[in-house]
Amino acid sequence: MTGIKAFLTVLLVMPLGHALTVLALKLPPAGQYSVVIGGVIAATLIMFGTRYMKSAAWETFAGMIAGVLLWASLVEIGVKVGAEASGIGEKRAMEFSLAIIVPLFLYLLFNSNAQCNFFISLRKGLRISRGNARPVSTDNWGARTAFKMFTLIWMGHVLLFFAYDPEMFGIHGSFCKIFFVSCLLGGIYLFYRLIKAERMDFAFRYAIPTVVVIWSCIETLVKWKIFSEPWITLNPPFLTMVTLVFVGALFLIVRAERKSKLPQ
Repeated sequence: MTGIKAFLTVLLVMPLGHALTVLALKLPPAGQYSVVIGGVIAATLIMFGTRYMKSAAWETFAGMIAGVLLWASLVEIGVKVGAEASGIGEKRAMEFSLAIIVPLFLYLLFNSNAQCNFFISLRKGLRISRGNARPVSTDNWGARTAFKMFTLIWMGHVLLFFAYDPEMFGIHGSFCKIFFVSCLLGGIYLFYRLIKAERMDFAFRYAIPTVVVIWSCIETLVKWKIFSEPWITLNPPFLTMVTLVFVGALFLIVRAERKSKLPQ
């Protein structure tokens, strides 16, 4: 149940960034810029605050919130406003960010200390590992989780923009279909691994790529008009559901932490 709780928590944390974006875009330009700056400051303070948390689960959860704040403020609001002001469009601006993703991807690929399962598998498959990497101690999961949340959402969005772009592959192109099947199979495998998790902090971190991959399938099904996209409209029932699940997630973390401290 730990993995399922983590999956549902991450699934409902991500829309908080979208809710912030919808509200911010209703403001005048000065207000939008204020939200961008405020979001970055809030994320920075959250990451700084995780230095004083003694629970890895709470650090990870706080890091997720910081990552979503960074994504919403810098990309969903900042890039959208900047792209519209420059006239290049949000889609094109996101595709141009591939110039930053490529060196970042290569760094994570060749850095043996990056212990992401995806990159570990790539290193083994490409036979570029330098033997067994020395274990690296982590004294703060907050900043790492924030970076992971932001980066995975970013990479996922760029891939989807290219997949849906009619000038590149197109919604009904072979690449998009292969991408959908890959995400579906990969998402099932990640979810299978996730439900075996026992520690809440690890489950949270593993749930992030699981949700991103599975959500890519949902986005593709929406593009194919298999079903509608009700989460685009920010309405009271949606906000109420997100709030209740968010509160429930906090309760589950507290409960899991208390159980972990009980004598076995």
